[in-house]
Amino acid sequence: MKRMLLPLALLACAAACEPAPTNSTNTNANMNASNVNAANSNMNAAATWTNDDVIAGDKKAWDLIKTKDYATFEKGLDDNFIDVTPSGVHNKAETIAEVKTFDLTDVTLSDFKVIKLDNDAAIVAYTVNLKGSMHGKPIPANASGERASTAVVMRGGKWYAVFHQSSPIEPPPPMPAKPASANTNTNSANTNSAATTSTALATTSDLEANERMIWDAFEKKNMDAFANVLTDDSYEVEPEATYSKSASVDMMKQMVNAAPFKGTLSDSKTVTLDDDAKIITYVAKSPMKGFPVAGQRHSTVWVNRGGKWMAAFHQGTTIRAGM
Repeated sequence: MKRMLLPLALLACAAACEPAPTNSTNTNANMNASNVNAANSNMNAAATWTNDDVIAGDKKAWDLIKTKDYATFEKGLDDNFIDVTPSGVHNKAETIAEVKTFDLTDVTLSDFKVIKLDNDAAIVAYTVNLKGSMHGKPIPANASGERASTAVVMRGGKWYAVFHQSSPIEPPPPMPAKPASANTNTNSANTNSAATTSTALATTSDLEANERMIWDAFEKKNMDAFANVLTDDSYEVEPEATYSKSASVDMMKQMVNAAPFKGTLSDSKTVTLDDDAKIITYVAKSPMKGFPVAGQRHSTVWVNRGGKWMAAFHQGTTIRAGM
């Protein structure tokens, strides 16, 4: 079963195989003020690509798989490429070997969301459904599909995929039981106190330390600190849904106020896109009700905005042992 469910995690990883033609004349018109987040205003120069270019790259990658053009597919992967799946973290060689077992007949991509990390890097998230076979066996149908993301970096005018993650879509987990009203008031007071005494996290390029600070902020109910470390255009992908910045903060407020929030982090790995964008992936486990027993693989894209490292993207994938 492990090798049957893996293709969903691998097919889109070569989003950067060959860049879609970029019309630099229309770039500024396409990236007008209504589409550019205020957090991106600190960038030194205008990017020479649009969201449509990034999306087109991922679409072409799927076409390369369907036509079995593995040579072009491979050229688009960075040497340090990683693919995060329910079964583990896979390197470039493992990804290519697995892709060569596919016989893809149909792919449906939808719900695209592009997050501009800096002038040379972006991440695209979307929903994917597919039909076909792997190792000569039909790929199990998944009516809901998977939530996928691909991080790409532009080097020498070409896109290269550095990171991919997939999360099979799942129903929302049960929320922890809410405490009694008296305890709720106490927790609320504690939350306000914690937020008042510490509303900022001293984040740096040490991504593992950043993640531990965020989890510590959750445990202390310091939600202002969490909100302040997110870029205005931050985006979160989870098995049950996707979230904007405000939705992510609201969700976490519900969780930390419903029950004690604790967690352990392990097996971290950091991959660099460029000087101002890095990705960390790690395993998170928690005794909280509703948290997967085997844990989750969490990944966060951190970006340097005006000298402060901030979280621009996050994705969680439930670990499935034996897949």
